[in-house]
Amino acid sequence: MCLPLIRAVQDGIEKRFGGMIKDPELIAAAILLPKFKTTWTERADIIEAGLVYVRQHLDQMAEAAVEQVGQHSSDEEDFFSSMKSRSSQGHLHSESIDLLVLGHSTAEVILGCP
Repeated sequence: MCLPLIRAVQDGIEKRFGGMIKDPELIAAAILLPKFKTTWTERADIIEAGLVYVRQHLDQMAEAAVEQVGQHSSDEEDFFSSMKSRSSQGHLHSESIDLLVLGHSTAEVILGCP
């Protein structure tokens, strides 16, 4: 009895918002909202697309910050900054994303942060 109404509503939602589900920026925004995180979809490919988008932007922001600091740093700062490895920064970004999105709050994740 209500099945045609349900299908009509679902079709209308798909028609109106279908293109938005493919926009990585909107996916990332939904993932980063604490209320939604990953509960709004069961499709792993959509969640992964949003996470990739967030990671890329975090990496770009980190690179821009490093370049900005590098332009204004002294010789002493250059010596110490060269000791930092990029891989540890990437690992920290990955753990931050997992903590924000997946809600991991185990002691291992917290103790793993420098």
